[in-house]
Amino acid sequence: MVKYNVKYKNIVEYLLGRTIVVEKLDDATSVASRFNYRYRIVTLEGDIINTGGSMTGGSMNRSSGNLLNRGYRLGKLKNEINDLTEIQRKLEREKKIFNLSKKKILNN
Repeated sequence: MVKYNVKYKNIVEYLLGRTIVVEKLDDATSVASRFNYRYRIVTLEGDIINTGGSMTGGSMNRSSGNLLNRGYRLGKLKNEINDLTEIQRKLEREKKIFNLSKKKILNN
């Protein structure tokens, strides 16, 4: 899974020797529990369960359903809704002004 120059073998084994790679976060939590959180578990999505059980998130750009990414995405969507709501209000004000102008022109 990892390619490296043989002269770096000791470094790679030190850094990755107690790391297990799994496909999904559900698999990671199961494996971590099975081994009493003694290994670092990494998912292909980028989630990490460290020894001891602490978790860190995966890639924020992915639209995957991993647990750690949901809060970030939710906040981003709320901001987008607020921005779009403000744009809608502005367009509605402009529409009213346009309709009033149109009415004045047609009445003259």
